[in-house]
Amino acid sequence: MPAHQNLVALIRSSVSGPENMEVGSSASVSSALKDRSVVDEDAFDFEIFDVSEDLGFNDVHCLTLERSTSEEGDFTLVEEFCDGGSLSDLIIQGYLEYNEPLAVTIMQQLVCGVMHMHVHGVAHCDIKPENIVVSGHVAGEDSHICAKLCDFEHAVVVTDVLTQSSRRSSGRCSGTIPYCAPEMFSNQPTEYDHKALDVWSCGIVLYVMLSGLFPWCKAALEDDYCRLYLISGDTRDLDGWDQIPARFRPLLLGMLQVDPSKRLIIQEVERCLSELPGDVT
Repeated sequence: MPAHQNLVALIRSSVSGPENMEVGSSASVSSALKDRSVVDEDAFDFEIFDVSEDLGFNDVHCLTLERSTSEEGDFTLVEEFCDGGSLSDLIIQGYLEYNEPLAVTIMQQLVCGVMHMHVHGVAHCDIKPENIVVSGHVAGEDSHICAKLCDFEHAVVVTDVLTQSSRRSSGRCSGTIPYCAPEMFSNQPTEYDHKALDVWSCGIVLYVMLSGLFPWCKAALEDDYCRLYLISGDTRDLDGWDQIPARFRPLLLGMLQVDPSKRLIIQEVERCLSELPGDVT
């Protein structure tokens, strides 16, 4: 189901299978059948926690939940309408080409949404243009656009809200390969910092907005474009690097730091965006 449907169901399709997901043609309401006998209660509760009013998602660039209903196992989420499609649509249609101010605006809004989630102990874990919906209009310098994160299917709680202790996980981690951080492809047992994964994905989104290209297909040593960068930080083999304006390069290198412990945190990304040299706003 496309991320830019009028209303997007935040339902784990892996639980009940995509064949059980429907989009209402008249009311544009997404729904999914939930079999409580096979659904982990914590996972089910989290599907509504991550868009709950308790997180205060209004005006923080995360898609908001308008209402939810549950009747005889049929669980429906109704979300706000975004009329501009997805960020992926804007990129494909060329609206981001040579439009640094628009890229910065969208990135600032994306970072705002991610930071709000991180502050509340939640990581998105599948940030990509297809999961960023937009509203408003794009008209050169007169553009007015609002971008919001959606599709929290892979989101995880990374901070215990009661004890404030951090949670990490190991093993297979969800996401979309071109936007996944290199630690996810390690052959060694690895515990993931999910917040750091989000920052890496945001870096790839910014890279694609500025260059129109992916730097690599997969952030792993078997990828010819990425190998040199992973080993030495050398950018000469990266697709589109020469099209990245110089003022953005330090920020991107900080977001795409191979060592997750040295990677910028989302608050630092926000600060760097506000301090970008040159006239980009």
